[in-house]
Amino acid sequence: MNKVYYDMIYLISCAVNEIKPVHECIDIYRNDQHMQSVLYQVSKIHFLDALIGQILQKNNVELSRKWKDSIAKAIRRVILFDTERMNICSFMEQNRIWYLPLKGIILKDYYPSAEMRQMSDNDILYDDANTEKLRQYMVAHGYQFVYDNSCDVDIYKKAPVYNFEMHRALFGRTAKDVWQKYYSGIKEHLVLDEQKSFGYHMSDEDFYIYMVCHTYKHFIKKGIGLRALLDFFLYLRVKAGTMDWDYIQRECGTLGIADFEMESRVLCDKVFSSERANSYGIDAFKSLLSHEELTMLLYYISSGAYGNIENKIENDLKAYKQESGRSNFTAKMKYLLKRFFPGKEIYGRYTFYNKHRWAVPFFWFHRFINIVLSGERRERAFREIKAVRFFDR
Repeated sequence: MNKVYYDMIYLISCAVNEIKPVHECIDIYRNDQHMQSVLYQVSKIHFLDALIGQILQKNNVELSRKWKDSIAKAIRRVILFDTERMNICSFMEQNRIWYLPLKGIILKDYYPSAEMRQMSDNDILYDDANTEKLRQYMVAHGYQFVYDNSCDVDIYKKAPVYNFEMHRALFGRTAKDVWQKYYSGIKEHLVLDEQKSFGYHMSDEDFYIYMVCHTYKHFIKKGIGLRALLDFFLYLRVKAGTMDWDYIQRECGTLGIADFEMESRVLCDKVFSSERANSYGIDAFKSLLSHEELTMLLYYISSGAYGNIENKIENDLKAYKQESGRSNFTAKMKYLLKRFFPGKEIYGRYTFYNKHRWAVPFFWFHRFINIVLSGERRERAFREIKAVRFFDR
């Protein structure tokens, strides 16, 4: 872990614990524009640039124009999303459609200020019996509709920043069977919001369990960044003392996430606690963590907010090897075949190919041509092939 990553973690701890950073740290980013630029890029990858930027500004660091713009956009985005979400939820109330705001919509209120919990979208679970009614409303209000069959989510986008992911299920058909089954009847466990007729929330325990399960889903696929670990810390700081931990541990065991829950809970406290913020020094920080904890933290750090393709390939290949004791070569061939000739998890997103299975080979051919002709997709394909080639676990 290099110095910039360490300083980012240290500054996060100071920000959320309202502790003044030491001059030794602040002076680096006040006097060295290159180091400030590197810190900005690193924190932006984790969707933490507004949080880091604000703690630097509070300590009289003159930020670059780019960084100031990022903070202003984060503030604007929260205001716009809150207003638009209120309109959408009002429509659902009027049309007797039950709904459940998810993830960042809830978690932003645990941050020192809402814009510190940056989001690219808003997620809402809703009654999928009213999919068409909601779609008509969203399209009539200027949204572009994107259907994702594999994730059971309808995505609606509109300029300048709006991106609403309207979930028909908490875990789609590509998720683990136990997760799909566990959350299939979630409506029966929800609590009605005060002064609402169709707006719901989860109990503190159930929200935490879902948060852990959702994070683990990303963790074992493409990885997930420091913001997720910070979410754990800030939520637990407020709720840990009042939650039913016997229930949490039992349900996490059912979902197969008990070890991940415990490891992340311990790690987030070591990384972001006020005791951590009161000391500065990378060697002292590393000494607080076991080898396993440092490895886990580095995985969070290397993943970025939404993971990366290298993590996904490595995790997929490991899973293929474990299925039946396959060799590296066999696992690599299985991965490449699935990528060149994807199954229903990919072509099932398109209505035509879903209805006409005979045409799927044409889908594969069309997909291959698109990759060849698109510079961005071609570069991604080369990255995948390179990562597969050098896999050796």
